Amino acid sequence: MTERVPAEAAEPFTYVVGQDVLPRPAPRRSEHVACAVCRDVLGAGGITFGHITS
Repeated sequence: MTERVPAEAAEPFTYVVGQDVLPRPAPRRSEHVACAVCRDVLGAGGITFGHITS
C-alpha cells in the first residue's frame, strides 16, 4: 500500500488467502491465479481500503 500512488490505493485490490492463512493483495489488474502463484488457496476476492475519519 505504501508504494502505491493515491489513485492506485483507492482502487479495489484482488487478493487470495493462502493455505498459510496470509492474505496476498495484488493490483486489481491482476488475476487471482497470478496472485496465488498457482498454489491452492483458502479464499479469493476483491477488497477496497479506506481511511475512517471521525
